[in-house]
Amino acid sequence: MQKEEDHKAETGKAKIMYLELQNKYKQLQHDYGEVKALLEAKISDEINFDRGKQKYDREIKDLKKALEEMKIEVEVGKRDSMRLSQELKNANSEINHLNKIKKGLDVKLAEYQLKSSSRPELQETADIELLQTRLASEAYENRQLRAQLKKLASGKDIVPGDLSDELLAERAANKRLEKLNIDLQKELLYYKNNSRESRGLERLEEDYKSKYQLAEIKLQSLEDKLKISRSGPLKDRTQEFDSQTNIEAPEKDPVIFKQENLRLSSMLNESQTKLRRLQMSNAAKFAQQEQSIQLNSKLQILTNKNQSLQESLDFYKTRAENYYSKIEAAEVAVQTVKRAEELLRNELSQTKQMLAKAQQEYRNSDLTVAKLNTQIRDLERDLSDKVFELRKLQEMYDALKDKHENAEELRLSSSSNQADSKDREIKLLNDDLLRLMDKETELNKQIKNVTMQLESSKKEVRTIKFSNSELLKENEQFKRALTETMYKNDKLTTERQEHLMRMETLTSQVKALKTSNEDLLQERDNLLESKRELEVKVSEITAEFDKYLAKAKDDAENAATVVQLRGELEKTSREAMDLKERLQQHEGKLQEYEAQMADLQRDSLMVIEENKALTKFNKQLKTKLDDMILDHQKEMESERNHWTARVQELEEKIYLHNATKREKDQKFYNLERLVKDYEHRNEIQTSTIERYKDDIKNLEETVTRLDSSLEVLQQKEYEATLRAKRALRELDDSREKALLLERELLDWRTTGAE
Repeated sequence: MQKEEDHKAETGKAKIMYLELQNKYKQLQHDYGEVKALLEAKISDEINFDRGKQKYDREIKDLKKALEEMKIEVEVGKRDSMRLSQELKNANSEINHLNKIKKGLDVKLAEYQLKSSSRPELQETADIELLQTRLASEAYENRQLRAQLKKLASGKDIVPGDLSDELLAERAANKRLEKLNIDLQKELLYYKNNSRESRGLERLEEDYKSKYQLAEIKLQSLEDKLKISRSGPLKDRTQEFDSQTNIEAPEKDPVIFKQENLRLSSMLNESQTKLRRLQMSNAAKFAQQEQSIQLNSKLQILTNKNQSLQESLDFYKTRAENYYSKIEAAEVAVQTVKRAEELLRNELSQTKQMLAKAQQEYRNSDLTVAKLNTQIRDLERDLSDKVFELRKLQEMYDALKDKHENAEELRLSSSSNQADSKDREIKLLNDDLLRLMDKETELNKQIKNVTMQLESSKKEVRTIKFSNSELLKENEQFKRALTETMYKNDKLTTERQEHLMRMETLTSQVKALKTSNEDLLQERDNLLESKRELEVKVSEITAEFDKYLAKAKDDAENAATVVQLRGELEKTSREAMDLKERLQQHEGKLQEYEAQMADLQRDSLMVIEENKALTKFNKQLKTKLDDMILDHQKEMESERNHWTARVQELEEKIYLHNATKREKDQKFYNLERLVKDYEHRNEIQTSTIERYKDDIKNLEETVTRLDSSLEVLQQKEYEATLRAKRALRELDDSREKALLLERELLDWRTTGAE
């Protein structure tokens, strides 16, 4: 009975073990499903990793393009700064040159003023005018005497012989005086025309011819009257003679005529001596007059030049201020570009460091994965051996169970001896079974240890993969931030290029306006010079007209010259009006150009304000980027904590589920196939990583090349600054030389004046 109970207990234990084995089999199937799901998730993560890698490649290419564009922008900014500095140097040199010219003109103007204050030509012109008035009065008196002599000649029948001879002599003397008067008028007109030509005025007409013709007409009329008087009686003639001349008869007092002739001859001698003196000093006077006229014209030209130089100096001052403002704006733009370049370099260095860390971690993870794969293979090999032994034990257990059943049947049918022997056999079999069970427990313990080691290795693999995925996520986030910054940088570069284009158009418009303004200034200077010349001409014509009016009061025969002068005066007045109209038109044009220049200045100020707004916007973007980076770091920390907790939970679940895991052949075959697939993918990943490394090396080479080109550009900029300083030193030396030359010129002039 005890044997039966023991046998029943053993069979119950065997059934319980069988049920436990079935439960373990179900648990292994469940674990197999979880492992399969984990492997599928791993495969999807690897696919996402490949996609992220492609995206990272694209972002690296975009970063290369952005670096090249930034390099081009830096070169353009340097060229603009060099061009603006060169224009500023040219403007400074022009201003210095104009200042030198102004100083020289001021010195010459002072010298000409000193020379013009002590001119003797004014006194000589006054003497000439006195002689002219005196000659005119003498000519008038000679004409009156000639008329009287003709009237006296009508009464020559009653005049004695001596008196008739004296009258003939007086008549010849009067003719000589008239000829001398005409010669003097010719010479005076010649001198006047020479002086007018030297001053740039028109020649006077020969008014002595018209006067001579009028005198001949009067003489003809007097001869007609004399013929008429000869036809009448002598009393009538003498009365007519008395009434016309208011002079007494010549037969009563011929001494008066002699005295008058002597007075006229003495006046003629005086005029001849004065004429000789004038002829003697004529060359010197005309030379002095020409010199004075040339000096006056030069003085006028120098004053005009001085005024135009002053205006151009003011214009260049304003232009220099505009250039200074443009240079300041360009310097601000260059500084902003440099700051942006420094920020990009810092970001690039940080990304390089992060990439290097990621590469190192990825290499370490690859090494650990390889080690874990080898451990997994060893553990799987051991596990397959253990499973094979367990299968043998299971077969032995089944065989023993069959033997036990057969023994039970035999024991029931056989005798007690046989039952004892069978009981002994059963005991032996039970002992064998116990030994096998002990071995099974030991094997189960070993399998548990192997599975635990496998789970720990898988856990390590998962942690490494999780760290890799986190690094990839961080890399993607950095790439996203980098793409956003590059997009913003592209926007800023496009806006900057638009502003540069606008600045170039504005500079071209300013240059065109400058050239047109210079042309207008030149035309205005020419018009001012012509206006001054016309004013001088008008003043001279008015002075001469006043003189001729004064003469006309004494001599009524100058009507033709007065009419002529009036015509000339009207012509000059019309020309002056035309010139005034032209000046008004040019002034209107100049005002329009000044308005256009004001608009351009306004536009340039607006561009400067827009640049300031862009700098503010860049600062705001930088602050926003810093805030985004901080938020991203916080989010990454929170996600890391969440996923670490989640992974720990999953690992605990897996550890609990896999504590009593048993696997079958199909599972191992599937696992081997998956491991082979994983190895194939790992090889693909290694090839992609190598290609990735090559791309990173290329990027590093491009960065080094950009650094070298930047150093070359900095060296060129340093050389350009040295050349600029050298040019400034040469300019200072040339200024000192110019000042020494001016000093020597002043000393030479002072010595020449002394």
